[in-house]
Amino acid sequence: MPTSLKRLTSTRPTSPDVQIVQADRAPVGQEEDVPAIPETIGEKYGEKVVASKLPYIDELVPPSLSYAKRGKNFGVVTYVRDDVKVLRTREVDWDKEGRVVVIELDGLAIYNVYALNGSEYPWNDPQTGKTRGSRNERKREFNRLLMEDVKHQRKNPQTPHIILVGDFNISLAAIDCFPRLRTEYPHNVARQEFNEQIIPGMHVVDVWRKIHGMETKGYSWFAVGKPHRSDAARVDYALVCEDAVDRVKSVEYLEKDQGRSDHCPLVLKFSMK
Repeated sequence: MPTSLKRLTSTRPTSPDVQIVQADRAPVGQEEDVPAIPETIGEKYGEKVVASKLPYIDELVPPSLSYAKRGKNFGVVTYVRDDVKVLRTREVDWDKEGRVVVIELDGLAIYNVYALNGSEYPWNDPQTGKTRGSRNERKREFNRLLMEDVKHQRKNPQTPHIILVGDFNISLAAIDCFPRLRTEYPHNVARQEFNEQIIPGMHVVDVWRKIHGMETKGYSWFAVGKPHRSDAARVDYALVCEDAVDRVKSVEYLEKDQGRSDHCPLVLKFSMK
């Protein structure tokens, strides 16, 4: 979202500590160029910036990229400001599609998540190339594996608090969609499992909904080529661990800063103290 990122950085009084981006793409063989994907945003500054031209970011967390070779690699990238100390970064061994990268700060782990968009099309394992069920089945498996990973992360005494941010490709309730929520199988099963097992199992809270209430409408995805909010859904979330919800100062969707993407930015203000 180059346009959105440029507008976001130019209108905010302070630059974000962490910038989380999903669905980045780079041609196979040019994976090292992923940091330069948002190069249209602004001029490169500071000696530590090598490939990225984000105007306020000095450190790049190594991206997680898909192992599948389809002409382009895709994945998630996290940018961290120079004065934010990163203890460790990691991918996850249970995903080879470039959907998760984790950064560990002092007292906090941040997950960058790009979950599957379910369908009845076959899901091909990127390591073996073999079909293993449908994308709907893999979507639910992905969510369960993510939950187990978070449970393991919580055992790390250096990161007692956890935040998951990204595109989860699930709308949690009818109010999160317009004109309608997909209630048919298998979408209803994935939603019920996510609401009743995955979120409670990770001990996290959808902080936008908690702060804005159950009657407020807000969306993060918008159908391209249609009037604003005429076909929209809330599928991008900040999920914050229950014992750190009181540290959330604000969370908002910047619907007017969509740029050329079909998603708009989500801004979370979180106190580390």
